Amino acid sequence: MNLWIRSQDKKELRSNPKLGIENDYYIVDRYNIDRAIILGQYATEERALEVLDEIEERIMIINTISLAKDSVSLIAYKNALSEEKIKGIGYPYQMPKE
Repeated sequence: MNLWIRSQDKKELRSNPKLGIENDYYIVDRYNIDRAIILGQYATEERALEVLDEIEERIMIINTISLAKDSVSLIAYKNALSEEKIKGIGYPYQMPKE
């Protein structure tokens, strides 16, 4: 399962981006060595890191569910995760406004 991320301005939809924080606390997709697509901008480095943490958690949940080898394992994983965390896994992660 791929992780899709939609930019703050909703003009970009990226699959499996290579994320990083750059100057002025932009979160960017470094898809090309010469160019980066800005996905979001935040007031502080701490907030930008919180957003990256949310994305990392989404990736971990997707990978955990993908590892389920059978329906019993999948049920166990789903029981261990809250509905809130499972909700929206199949949808693009929307970069928060702030």
